[in-house]
Amino acid sequence: MEDFVSAVSRWVGDDVGGLRRGVVVFVPPGSSRFETVRRLQEEKLVDVVYAYREEAGVSSYRDVEQLAEAVVEEFRRAGDRPVYRVAVMPRSTQEAVLLVKRLGETKREDLQVKILYLPKYYAEAAGELEEELRALAEVEHYRLKTAARGEYRGVSPKPLQISDKEKLKKLLEARKTLEELSPGKLGLRDVLAEAFGKALKAVPGAAVVLALGDLLGYAFGNKAAEGLRRLAEKTGLEFIEKLADSVLKG
Repeated sequence: MEDFVSAVSRWVGDDVGGLRRGVVVFVPPGSSRFETVRRLQEEKLVDVVYAYREEAGVSSYRDVEQLAEAVVEEFRRAGDRPVYRVAVMPRSTQEAVLLVKRLGETKREDLQVKILYLPKYYAEAAGELEEELRALAEVEHYRLKTAARGEYRGVSPKPLQISDKEKLKKLLEARKTLEELSPGKLGLRDVLAEAFGKALKAVPGAAVVLALGDLLGYAFGNKAAEGLRRLAEKTGLEFIEKLADSVLKG
């Protein structure tokens, strides 16, 4: 995994270095964003970092409105510095879309916004993958695609660490079940793509699968959120409860 992160960080660094002055929005969750940005900080390629949680060298934010105001203030304080970059790691792609929209409304000509979609870089680093692993690792964020120009498709780095074939099979079944909760609902598809990456990190391979059978009767509309809440109660997984909240928001 270290080789993947190192390669991706180098390529991302090249792209970020091409932006003289602006905001770099790193998406989606579950794509080793904090480690990538930490390396950019070490290379002094970003000046300030904001994220949904606070860490060393990282400032947290309350909501998108407050984040947008903080970013604008950073550029005001930077004055006429020719090179100045602010990195942002939103808690979801939905927040990333809202942030880009809000920053666009400021009409500041010196504030360029670049969305860095890390799964695209991981797809290049991974090269050819076995069919089953690719089916598990592939992600696509339709909300980004419709809100911002570009192709937001690639692979999540978490599944690339899986070598156990049985575990891979169970996780693939879990992913398919989650994706069938609300077919055709773009917002939910984005949320599921992010949440599954968190599931891989948060739980043992088969744990997600155990309670998914209860969800099959809740496949449409807000009933998907109801089913996810029941799954959260059974597994005690906080990310699933947050997933349910995201579903309700659409």
